[in-house]
Amino acid sequence: MTKIVLTVLFLTTSFSLWANQCDVNMLHKSAWGLSETKQRRFLSDATLPGNQSVSEGEKLDRLKSSISKVYKGRGYGSSGPYVSVDSLASKLSWAASCTGHDFSMLAAVVKVESAYCSILKNLGGGGDSGCGQFTSAAIGFFKNQLRLPGRKENGSARMKRTIEELMSRCAPGSSHVEEDSLAKLFSKDKASIREELRTGKNISLDLLATAIYFKFYYSISGFYYDASNPAPGAFSRYNGGGHAGYSTLLNNNATQINAPICQKDKSYLRPIEAVACELSEDKSACNMTTRIISI
Repeated sequence: MTKIVLTVLFLTTSFSLWANQCDVNMLHKSAWGLSETKQRRFLSDATLPGNQSVSEGEKLDRLKSSISKVYKGRGYGSSGPYVSVDSLASKLSWAASCTGHDFSMLAAVVKVESAYCSILKNLGGGGDSGCGQFTSAAIGFFKNQLRLPGRKENGSARMKRTIEELMSRCAPGSSHVEEDSLAKLFSKDKASIREELRTGKNISLDLLATAIYFKFYYSISGFYYDASNPAPGAFSRYNGGGHAGYSTLLNNNATQINAPICQKDKSYLRPIEAVACELSEDKSACNMTTRIISI
């Protein structure tokens, strides 16, 4: 998702000003429906090999340290405007674990997108909202896949079952998210959804929705990033939310379009890489030229 002001990274401009010079002929395909292989990826444990032995206590310590640095830099002390350091670390670890993400990967996305949820509204004036800075395309994803009001009738039965299985794994979680809470949130109109995400009403649900949406892109790609691969990984696909043509990609079944997103968008991926490397025991997270977790 684009156009969020990254003050935490000492940047005051938006991603749109870093327009990525990708090959205009680069195409990628994304269908609403999931193949069995993509469903397995969606439900897989994508924890990096080097992080599989990291204890829960160590994960929390690393997350707390990273969050504390951001909060201190923004003058928050031990508590941001929406959630405390300890609470956010616990929620991030839980959301990553129950959705099958590597904790350092999910944390990196949340830090870059919303300064660890300190920025829940796009300061550039766009519609991006919440910990994962959801765009209209992201909101539409849940409406379609969960067959909710406002859908465009492209939902997939397999996708719906897959999302519901993740919800059943995550609820009740350490932060007491109900199994049907995603459906409750995304049944609302878009303005109400954005309002709930922007006001930090339920950070646990916000992080869970972010993790599931991110896992959708991981299921398509089979890896988080790989700068040497012309195919976009989960990070690049997630960052593509604000690019022209992206809504067409998401709202048409099996549509192949010219999507100007690029695996080598270092203005977006480098900050994520730095955070993931800091948090991770697996040093492949420190090298964007290394393919990570291909299934």
